Amino acid sequence: PDDADVQLVHGPVGAGEELVNPTTVSLACKEKGDDGTYRYEGSFDCDRTGRYGFTVRVLPSHPQLGSPVELGRIAWA
Repeated sequence: PDDADVQLVHGPVGAGEELVNPTTVSLACKEKGDDGTYRYEGSFDCDRTGRYGFTVRVLPSHPQLGSPVELGRIAWA
């Protein structure tokens, strides 16, 4: 958890099934499982009708990185 930023990415769904003008919310690490897994939680308000989607991504997080995409290690769920 100290080296990763788990984010919820959400927004309206466009004609090509892509998220249009998505918003990101960093999720909080809530607990570590006995098997070495971690559980993250977060929330967002969906304040519009229509097609709306979301996904989760994990980015590296470290103060010495110039950018979270610097290493090219992004995992999408």
